[in-house]
Amino acid sequence: MLRRGGRFSISDIVVSDLPERIRQSAAAYAACVAGAISEDDYVGGLRAAGLADAHVTERLFYDEVQIREMVASDLENFGIDPATFDAEIRGAAGKVASVKFEGTKG
Repeated sequence: MLRRGGRFSISDIVVSDLPERIRQSAAAYAACVAGAISEDDYVGGLRAAGLADAHVTERLFYDEVQIREMVASDLENFGIDPATFDAEIRGAAGKVASVKFEGTKG
């Protein structure tokens, strides 16, 4: 439990406007992409939990190659050829990010 005034730092994956086929893919969900929420929703959730000054301190957007590497093994584990998701993976480039949130408990 974080005490009042205590500091927190969280790093997680966030997304924006992912192609619907990726959103609905169990493999992409297993790769932590399809189930991710937007940065704004994440900050909103942190603030709703009493972390009043929650803010982003770092952001790294993933390119096509990085996203392909994130989901390829999970797609293969589900028996899906990653090449069948080429268009969606290209469309997800720049829409998936690793973000670091920091702040204190209000």
